Amino acid sequence: MGTSRVLVVDDDEAFATLTRTFLTRIDDSLLIDIQTDPTAVVEQLQTSSYDCVVSDYDMPTQNGLQLLSSIRSIDDHLPFILFTGKGSEEIASKAVSKGVTDYLQKKGSTDQYTVLANRIQNVIEQRRSTEALEASERRYRTLVETSPVGIHIFDRNGVLLYANEASAALFGADSPEDVVGDCVLEYIHPTDRAEAETRLANIFQNNSSAPEITQQVVSKNGETKYTLTATSPIIYKGKPAGQAVSHNITAQVATEKQLAEQTETIEILHAAAGALMEADSEQAVYENMVQFAEGVLAFDVCAVNTYDDGKLVAAAVSETAASSGYYTELSVEETIAGQTYNSGESAIIYDLSTNETHNTAGAYRSLISVPIGDLGVFQAGSHESHAFSASDKRHAELLVFNAANRIRCLKESKNV
Repeated sequence: MGTSRVLVVDDDEAFATLTRTFLTRIDDSLLIDIQTDPTAVVEQLQTSSYDCVVSDYDMPTQNGLQLLSSIRSIDDHLPFILFTGKGSEEIASKAVSKGVTDYLQKKGSTDQYTVLANRIQNVIEQRRSTEALEASERRYRTLVETSPVGIHIFDRNGVLLYANEASAALFGADSPEDVVGDCVLEYIHPTDRAEAETRLANIFQNNSSAPEITQQVVSKNGETKYTLTATSPIIYKGKPAGQAVSHNITAQVATEKQLAEQTETIEILHAAAGALMEADSEQAVYENMVQFAEGVLAFDVCAVNTYDDGKLVAAAVSETAASSGYYTELSVEETIAGQTYNSGESAIIYDLSTNETHNTAGAYRSLISVPIGDLGVFQAGSHESHAFSASDKRHAELLVFNAANRIRCLKESKNV
């Protein structure tokens, strides 16, 4: 334990000196200063640091309670012990109401200094413990408020009582104040809400924590985010509450999804290569393309149109194509297939009813169109609008890539 600085205030300098002598003899960790003028104490406290003030009550220029009021104007928490020979219930009551830390009546025996030394150490330790706790709470609060991890607290109805900046951002709010008072369940994706309700009830009914789970959150602007969330029961402002710690793993989920798509792409690439490797002619390649697109890629209707004298002629089509209004011969100038062939760029038409160059008999609603170099065009159609995704287009391009390679190999083998 370190030293403690104590200011003894008493207009009787002899008694103050005696007090210092006994206190330092009893406890050498106490460093005692004496002040005989109570009106000079406030200025002294502003220039020097003390851990405790011990003051007499009955002094001519300012009594002990008046001194306490002056000290409280500059320091609300400095320990103040009223050590007085004029004891009464009235003075004790006033001392307590004024915020005195402790009250001790002077007696004739030297034992009083042992009691005083103990009281001094007790109030100083209490003050230091309180300050340490407050500092710890401030550090914790700062850590929570500035944490990159979302932390929010809710009551048994799910109403948010507290949210840090990260949670506010997770919920799509500008500040924590914008979400406090909202029901946390409103931000949970409908597919995960039932489980979230069960976890919330479990916190308050069984007072038990729940392990981390992947949970979807829908922010105020409608954006869906992925979180890794753990919940636990806590006491918040003296009442039972629940706390959730949510890590935003949206980027991680996107990366995992991308890796899964890449794996799927590689698998399709190998599968397409295997399916087309068996073809021993260009026509067989085109037919295998259609079969693979229907059987593996699950496209509804497919066709390969090859370039011939200014037109794109159907070389291989799905069996259902004839009954679905598919043209067997297409212009290279005024059709989607023609645009694809001339531009050399793939395209997805999500809604053919809004496309000016739509040239089918009306049965198709969406289309993928992929050029096969200067050979022609591969197309896949659906009877539903917005049936195709960017992944579908990528898979179709992989199929076409393998087909073009196989045709190149067949042509090279003929020239050998």
